[in-house]
Amino acid sequence: MTDTYKNASGNSTSLPALAPPSGEETLGRVVMEMLRGGQEINRHSLCVKLAAQIDLSTDPALEAQLSELLGLVLNKS
Repeated sequence: MTDTYKNASGNSTSLPALAPPSGEETLGRVVMEMLRGGQEINRHSLCVKLAAQIDLSTDPALEAQLSELLGLVLNKS
């Protein structure tokens, strides 16, 4: 779905629907959920939370993003 509006020159412009959150935004959301839940934030707990979110996800794009984040957290280099 797109929204249409007139820009300053009077031309109609279409904007795409909301873009999916970036990896940083998704990771921030996961960390905030953990903090609000009183969970300790460490590498292990973050990996468990990301894996659980992957398991619950029905969106392939979100699953791919969460998998990428999990790989980044697991990478020790």
